[in-house]
Amino acid sequence: MKKLVYLSVFYLYTLALGFNTHMAYSAPDDFNQQWDAASAQYQKLTQKIYKSSPSLAPETCLKTTDINTLLDSIVASKNEPHAAISCMVQRHDFLFKYLDNNDVADMAWLAYKHNAVLAGDALYNAAEQSFNSYSAARISFHKAKYLFEREQWKQTITTLQSFSIESTLAPQEAEYAYFMTGVALQHLGQHRDALNVYDVIDPSSRYYLATLTNKAVANLKQGWWTDSQINIDNVIKQSTKSKHFTLVDRSHLLMGFVQIQHEFYRDARNSFRDIGIKSLYLTRALSGMGLAAMHQKDFVSALNIFMLLNDKTPVDSYVQQTYMLIPYVYEKLGQTRLAEAKYNEASAFYQQQINQIDSLINSPSLSSRQTEAMLTILQQSDDQKAAGKDLSLITLPINTQLEHDLNNLKTLKNTLQENNENRHLRALNTQISTYTSLINKHQKVRLQSAKATYQTYLNQCQFALARLYDDIN
Repeated sequence: MKKLVYLSVFYLYTLALGFNTHMAYSAPDDFNQQWDAASAQYQKLTQKIYKSSPSLAPETCLKTTDINTLLDSIVASKNEPHAAISCMVQRHDFLFKYLDNNDVADMAWLAYKHNAVLAGDALYNAAEQSFNSYSAARISFHKAKYLFEREQWKQTITTLQSFSIESTLAPQEAEYAYFMTGVALQHLGQHRDALNVYDVIDPSSRYYLATLTNKAVANLKQGWWTDSQINIDNVIKQSTKSKHFTLVDRSHLLMGFVQIQHEFYRDARNSFRDIGIKSLYLTRALSGMGLAAMHQKDFVSALNIFMLLNDKTPVDSYVQQTYMLIPYVYEKLGQTRLAEAKYNEASAFYQQQINQIDSLINSPSLSSRQTEAMLTILQQSDDQKAAGKDLSLITLPINTQLEHDLNNLKTLKNTLQENNENRHLRALNTQISTYTSLINKHQKVRLQSAKATYQTYLNQCQFALARLYDDIN
C-alpha cells in the first residue's frame, strides 16, 4: 500500500501552491550562474543603448519642457517599450524633478515590466536621494511586482518589507502587496508566517478567495486538517455564490486529495464527483477518484476509471500515469497475465518517451517548439489557466523570461538597424548569441528533468514485472 500513499501525497502537493504551476525542476547551479551573468550584461547593455541612442525616443519626448507632455509621450509609446524606456532614460534628470507626481513614480512599473531594471532603479535612487520616501515606496512596490513575477521570493519579501504598505499604497494595491508576501513566504516554506499575513486581507478583497485556498494549503502543511477543511468549504461556498466555477472545481479537487490523505476515501470520491465534466481539472479528478477506489479495494471501479482516463485527450501527466496504474489494478484483481502484458505495454510507452527526449537532446537544432510539444504533457498547465488570470497571479517560467529577453534584444537590434545606428550592433549580436545558447541549454535541462520522470515510471514498471515473474516462478 505504500505506493498508493505516495501517489496520493504526490497528487495533493502538485496542487499545493497553485500559482507556481509550470513544470517543477531545479536548474543546475552552473546554468543559474551563467544566467545571472548574462542578465547583468543584458541590463548594462540595454541601459547604455537607451541612454545613447536618440533615435529610439520620440522627438516630443526629447524636446518638451512640460512634465505632462513628457508623461503623455511616454504613455503614447507604451506599445513600443524601447521608445518609452529610452524616453525615460534620456529625460531622467527632468523626471527626477517631479517625483512628487505619482504618475512619474508609477513610470517605474513600465520599466520593470519590460525588464529595464536599471531604468526603474534610477527613479528609486533619485527618490531616496531626495528623501522622497513616499515615491521611493511606490517604486519599491512596482519592483516587488517584477520580482514576484520572476519568482524571486526572498527579494520580493525584502522589497515589500522596506516600506509601510498601509500608509503608502491604495487599498487594492495594499491587498496585493500582502498577497504577494504570503505567496512568497509559502514558496519559502514559511507557512505559519504566511497565515499571519493572509489574515490582514479583508473578505471583500478580490484576492480573498485565492487567499483562503492558500490558507488551506498552509494549514495542511502545519498539520491542521480541521482548519484547512473550513477554509476549503468557505472557498466552495463563496466561489459557487460568485459563479467562479473553476475555483469551485479546484477546491473540490484539493478537498478530495486531503480526504485521501486522511483516509476518508468515500468522502474523497464524492468530492471528485462534484467536479464538472468540462472542468480543467477533470483528468486530475478522475485520477483521484481511481486512487480513492484503490484504497477502498474497489479495484473494479478503479480499473474502469483508469481505463476511461487512459482514453482522454489531450494527453497530460495524469493520463500517462494510467499506463502503470492499470496493470497494478489488474495485478490486485488476480489477473496476472493481463497485468504482465500491461506492464510491458507501459514499459514500452515510457521507453518510447525517453527515446524521443534523447533524440531531441542530441539534436543540433533544438527548437523551443519541439521542446514545448514534448513537455506539455508533463506540465500542470491547467493550474496556470485556472489560478485566476484576472488576479495577475501568473508568474513567468524561466524559459519564458529568457525568450522575452531574447526577443527584446532582437527587436532593439532591428530598430537600431532601421535607424542606421550601428555602433551597438556587435555587442547586441554577442548578447543575442549568449541568450540563444542559454535557451538551448535550459531546454536540455528541462528535457533531462522530463526524462528522469519517465525513467522513474519505467523503473516502477520493470520492478513490478520482476516481482510478477518471481511470483509466477
